[in-house]
Amino acid sequence: MRIEDLVAEATEQDEASFALAYPDPLLIGAGLVLTDLPDPDGEGTLMLGTDDQDLQVLEQSRAIGGRVFWIRPAAGGRLKVGPAHRATLGRERHNDVVLPDFPVSSVHCWFVRTEEGLDVVDADSTNGTFINGAVCLPKQHRRLASGDTLMFGRFAFIFWEAAQDAVEANAGSKA
Repeated sequence: MRIEDLVAEATEQDEASFALAYPDPLLIGAGLVLTDLPDPDGEGTLMLGTDDQDLQVLEQSRAIGGRVFWIRPAAGGRLKVGPAHRATLGRERHNDVVLPDFPVSSVHCWFVRTEEGLDVVDADSTNGTFINGAVCLPKQHRRLASGDTLMFGRFAFIFWEAAQDAVEANAGSKA
């Protein structure tokens, strides 16, 4: 699903019905990271600039840009409150959110719902997890807010706690 599809569907339903149909938080692909990021190990910067862009990476960026990634267990159901319940993100197929790109670790991070909101936890990934350009320390919970930019590997995503927030933000930008 792409954000344009979600916006179109939202216009066909009332807000309450739409919220019931899409209760999960989500990431929207923003595409390729075009700036260097600090190295989580403090050894310089990750080389994610334009010099590394080949045709395959540009194609991946086009495929990810605007794509909706739901943050929920792949087995179905909603992400429940508590540390025992989480949704993983990584390169391998067993993850709940799969980003098949080599700079993304096999299990890169996970999402945990708390009473206060949704947290992301870096799984001690090789290339780090970034929120709004700041590195997340491994195994440390970081609270997410709608509109935050998350970066995994070479790609950026916008986090939304609710699909309606994503629709409103993207419908406004298209008008």
